[in-house]
Amino acid sequence: MRVSHAQISEASRLVGEYRGRGLLIDTQLAVLLVVGLVSRSWVETHKRLDAYSSTDFDALHRFCSMFSRLVTLPHVLAEVGNLVGRDAWPMLKIICIDQWGEHPVVSRTAGAEMAYPYVGLTDAAILGVADRSLSGTDRR
Repeated sequence: MRVSHAQISEASRLVGEYRGRGLLIDTQLAVLLVVGLVSRSWVETHKRLDAYSSTDFDALHRFCSMFSRLVTLPHVLAEVGNLVGRDAWPMLKIICIDQWGEHPVVSRTAGAEMAYPYVGLTDAAILGVADRSLSGTDRR
């Protein structure tokens, strides 16, 4: 896939704008990060990461390092714990639970998002946090 100069410029602008506020990580990317940090070679064989390679992990890891912090939601952490498997739980705690910022979202609030019937509870919670963050109504 070719990336245009305009796309690179826009991505650089957005990273610069949000670097200090942090990067919101969803379930699949958190799985990739945790599995890759446990063992880079495990990315190639983990059953939940068929669409990713160790090169994808490297790119994601570099991208995440551009931000002052990573943030996620309790809903995401619960899903990640189920998807990575028990062997990765210690690394999940060390990487995500102990170090990342967390946006608690009440399930009733996530379920009230218009997108909920289409994307499910976790993604509706992510969309709600992202919407509040982008609109400037959430300054965590």
